[in-house]
Amino acid sequence: MPSPNCPPAGRVEENFFTMARYEHLLSQTFQLVRDRQSLRTLIDNQSGPVEEAKKVRQQLTSIAKTTVRLASQGNPNAQLIVDQLKLLVDQLKQRAITIGQHERGSK
Repeated sequence: MPSPNCPPAGRVEENFFTMARYEHLLSQTFQLVRDRQSLRTLIDNQSGPVEEAKKVRQQLTSIAKTTVRLASQGNPNAQLIVDQLKLLVDQLKQRAITIGQHERGSK
């Protein structure tokens, strides 16, 4: 006969299962919180290089526009640069690499 202080055998198994589920959910929650913090740290660490890349892109765009303007005004050196860049862009297109598509879409 079971002792009056001991719960029935099925109840112990049910309690153990419930505690195991809560422990699993708790560990998953802590892991998700750690992962979220890691992602925030990664994003924060990338913000500096992303801003630098934007500045470099703006500088290159400015140089390219100025070079095209000079070439259209008859500067032979600028015309040579523009012609070489056109060849480079054509070679990149053959390899399915496009240049400048983001900028046109983002403005």
